[in-house]
Amino acid sequence: MNLNQLTYFLMVVDNGSVTQAAKKAFVSQAAVSKMIHQLENELGTELFIHEGRSLKLSREGKLFYSYVSDSLHLLNRGVQSLNQIDTDYYPVSILFKVASPLIVKIVMQIKQELPNVKLNITQHINGDTDLEQFDFIVNDEPQLHFKSEPVITEDILIGWNFSSGSKKYVTLDELQQTPCIAMSPGHSLRGILDTFNADFHLKIVPQYETDDPSTIRHLIENQIGWSFVPTKSWSGIKENFNLVQLQKNLPHRTIYLNTKHQQLSRPLQEVRNEIFNVFNS
Repeated sequence: MNLNQLTYFLMVVDNGSVTQAAKKAFVSQAAVSKMIHQLENELGTELFIHEGRSLKLSREGKLFYSYVSDSLHLLNRGVQSLNQIDTDYYPVSILFKVASPLIVKIVMQIKQELPNVKLNITQHINGDTDLEQFDFIVNDEPQLHFKSEPVITEDILIGWNFSSGSKKYVTLDELQQTPCIAMSPGHSLRGILDTFNADFHLKIVPQYETDDPSTIRHLIENQIGWSFVPTKSWSGIKENFNLVQLQKNLPHRTIYLNTKHQQLSRPLQEVRNEIFNVFNS
């Protein structure tokens, strides 16, 4: 099976006959017929039903047409995108609701690979902010009315700095007896704590709260308390504290890349790819 066979197959369907398809392709009728026969022989089924001088798709042909049409349309979009040469700066706006420690790494990656992309990065918004202004939103849940794509699923470890040596595990009792540092209510990591309490029937109340992830890391480093630390989305930071596991199942979360666009332009598709590369590196 080759691209010419699939192209002629679509042309016959769209033009209703081999004769008309041959005229459109500027080839002989015999050449188109040969391609269709080869394709049918390879698939082991008839794609067309002859009704007088016209051709109609068989049941198998209709099914095959739906896949071929979508595939060649996507392929043509890819070819067209490669031909779009744009030397001007292309603005791309990204809202990071989570994973702020990876922002610098993502910016550096895009600067290196996509020098014509101009990034507009936002971290803090209010309830009145119009989310439609952003090309991408990085969040730990699908964004309503946006197209959402999971980027990674990451384990959540315990940031701990109260024990010397290489402590690998911490018990639920130790967590309950040690001050807890948490993100402010409404933040995604605060939801991890609430779910954690419910799953293990605990009543851990944060003694310290903040809306800044970097503050949490500094408080852990200075032995103020412990907190949940995402393993992937905070991996751009060098921790000066231990990351320890629970003796029971680890909490986890999924990071999503949300976009308002139903179809991504070439620059947006490239930015999307680089974001995925950074998260999965």
